[in-house]
Amino acid sequence: MKKKLLNNPPKIAEWCINRLLPDDRQTPVGDFEEYYHRIAARDGKSKAHLWYYTQVIKLLPKVCLNNLYWKIAMFGNYLKLTFRNFRKNKINSLINTIGLSLGISCCILVMLFVQNEYGYDRFHENVDRIYDLHGTINFGFGRAEVGAQPSLGPTLPVEFPEVEDAVRVNKETFVLEYENLLFEENGLAVDPTFFNIFTFPLKYGKKDEVLNDLHDIVISEEMSTKCFDYENPVGKSITVKVNDKEVEFLVSGVTRAYPENSSLVFDFLVPIGSVYNEKTHGWNEGVHVPTFLLLRDGANASELEAKFPETIDSYFKEKFGEKSGYMIQAFSDYHLRGLRNSSALVNKSSAIYVYILSVIAILVLLIACFNFTNLSVAGASNRFVEIGVRKVVGAQEKQLINQFWSEAAIISLISLIIGIFLAYAFIPYFNHLSARHLSMFNLWNPYMILGLIALLFFVSSAAGGYPSLVLSKLKMLDLFKRKYKISGKNTFGKALIVIQFTISICLIVASIFIYRQHNFLMSKDLGFVGEQVVIVPLHNVSEDLKSNDAFFETFKNRLLSHSAVKSVSGSEYTMVKYWMSTVLKPLGEEQAVIVDVNSVDYDYITTLGMQLTEGRNLSRDYPSDSDKAVIVNETFIQRLRVENPIGVHFDSIFEDNNRYKFTIVGILKDYHHISLRESIRPTILRLSAQEDINYVYIKISADRMHETIKIIEREFNTIICDAPFSFSFLDERVAQRYQMESRWSRIVTYASAMAIILACSGLFGLTLLTVVRRTKEIGIRKVLGASAANIIDLIHREFSLLLIIANVVAWPLTYFSARAFLENYAYRINLDLWVFIAGSLTAILISEATICVIAFRAAWEEPVKSIRYE
Repeated sequence: MKKKLLNNPPKIAEWCINRLLPDDRQTPVGDFEEYYHRIAARDGKSKAHLWYYTQVIKLLPKVCLNNLYWKIAMFGNYLKLTFRNFRKNKINSLINTIGLSLGISCCILVMLFVQNEYGYDRFHENVDRIYDLHGTINFGFGRAEVGAQPSLGPTLPVEFPEVEDAVRVNKETFVLEYENLLFEENGLAVDPTFFNIFTFPLKYGKKDEVLNDLHDIVISEEMSTKCFDYENPVGKSITVKVNDKEVEFLVSGVTRAYPENSSLVFDFLVPIGSVYNEKTHGWNEGVHVPTFLLLRDGANASELEAKFPETIDSYFKEKFGEKSGYMIQAFSDYHLRGLRNSSALVNKSSAIYVYILSVIAILVLLIACFNFTNLSVAGASNRFVEIGVRKVVGAQEKQLINQFWSEAAIISLISLIIGIFLAYAFIPYFNHLSARHLSMFNLWNPYMILGLIALLFFVSSAAGGYPSLVLSKLKMLDLFKRKYKISGKNTFGKALIVIQFTISICLIVASIFIYRQHNFLMSKDLGFVGEQVVIVPLHNVSEDLKSNDAFFETFKNRLLSHSAVKSVSGSEYTMVKYWMSTVLKPLGEEQAVIVDVNSVDYDYITTLGMQLTEGRNLSRDYPSDSDKAVIVNETFIQRLRVENPIGVHFDSIFEDNNRYKFTIVGILKDYHHISLRESIRPTILRLSAQEDINYVYIKISADRMHETIKIIEREFNTIICDAPFSFSFLDERVAQRYQMESRWSRIVTYASAMAIILACSGLFGLTLLTVVRRTKEIGIRKVLGASAANIIDLIHREFSLLLIIANVVAWPLTYFSARAFLENYAYRINLDLWVFIAGSLTAILISEATICVIAFRAAWEEPVKSIRYE
């Protein structure tokens, strides 16, 4: 068609002329054709075509301005109609606008959340070329993930042409001293190549000149302000405790504040050689360091990984078998799709939470759009005369569709503006719920603006599409006679109600299950007592002090001298973090098991209220306990199926590891030192040397708690002068494991409340439509003797089936969703039937109350008014 038009210049001219103002339409198209033929006969068709195209070019600007004028005029007319309709139908219009605004505000907040999650670490210039190198040890009966051997970092860029650079990154908490003040900060021990790979802009210093000396330190802008106010600190010194020695570092650079959505978080950087010295070399020290690679442009990560089995995997294969070796993982995948945890990185999450929140936002927005659809159709009776008059004066179906669709777009635009302001008001609460620091300023980047435009288009199409099609197809005669039937029994509107309440019931039931699972995690017996147990870390206390035979016992006795302190103990690892693991097997046996190991003092079991099921506790009465005796948990015995385990000897599979040759003296009832998301692991407790005690557990009285903390701090500072005092409560540390469940419980609960409110407003619209359609019938029934209860029952009966259908659909959907969610937990609640019933009853009671608002009004209306309504 376009080709045919372009080859017929007179038609082009006619098309342009017919789109001008009425006075221009008098231009004789025939004269154009006659002149065209004259030129064609005299100079040929090419010259005639050229003349016509010239005329078209002259006409086009006028055509465009003319079309723009009519578009603006038409939009102004639609705008007037929209506000006129808003004034005439205030309730429906307010419900539409508020519902869409709430739905859009939810979507805006989720868009910001998704942008933040998928934007993690994206501020690094070479993020698509950065990879995390890690090793996998496969024992046949289990596997373990480790970092890279220390020697690999410097050698990989030399050995593999695909690798442009590499950096080793080890995270530590260091004690710093500045102007006689002690404070703990999170530091990273790194290679000088750190700034070649990661993009952390420097406020002071140059990236090629920092960290080149073993005594260089790079601090964050926040730490610079804390220590040096707003001065340039380059060249000034800070004392850092490294390997039990106070080392003076010179500030060589200051990093600018970096985005919060970063997996690398630090207060300062020091050269890795200044912290680990000889441990940064060699293969056999048992040290593993997180290592990151920067691949060259165009290098293929899979091809690089394919070279590992014949090269760097040889050490693992020799020690642990053919299935052990190295692999790489994209750094940008760590936050949402990472398959392993890294000791150098933080803020790991999961893409499943992004999907869940996105689905919730879309469902809430859909409910708001369904409300718009139902309420627009329900309020159509007030516009039948208007539609009929428009059809009489020549309005075509397409023009009516454009009108109603434009009205939906205008309301959607107003709702979008209100939604942005609501999102601005809600964002502090959303940040609290999601544990993020989102900002509305992030909304004004090109991608988010395109997202808002797409959101506006989606809302106006979803909300205005069906009403515009329905209202434009009404017959003219029926409109004036008021013999209208909107889609017969309004099957589509009822289907929307079913979908809305299906969504609402699913969300209500899901929120109950998440809440119950969270309560289960918080209340389950963990096998130890964490209430009134204070944890005081000692990992930054100097080794000289800790190795003193009198240090721990002195600290312990001083604490026990106070009546508010009931018991004191210590351990190498804290109860709420992963412990060190090793592989053990009975002497003379081939069967082995991966076990978690913790070194503790004699009173550990007593202080934490654990229970022995067999054997005895570690005791000072048995001198050999300090070298060989261990206590194992029940899972350890079950895994190895050892009969008469007391007295059985075990050994490490690592022949050179004499530390793990021991004898079982007691069996401990299973307890959870890791999250309930995971099953209990085989565990052993052995006596700790004093220098290995990194955490002190202090059982205190429930009363005078604040006073007791002051006593503990005073005794700490009396004995320890080279480390700052800090403390936490064991039960609070345990609760922090499940903050994610707590947050999602509240998010889904709020989403359920919003969904049920919006769904009920949709039900309000459909009930109103039903009452309007049956107004005369209701009047006749009342004249014939029907009571108010009969009328209310008549209206209720129409919606009872909808709620039953919604429950039938919602229950299986919720069941499979809840089961999939709970499978993430090794210990979980049951899918009890009463939860489904409770969720359904909640939705039904709220919906029945909504129906009653209109049903009572219709039941008490005067019959004469109802009969004369039509």
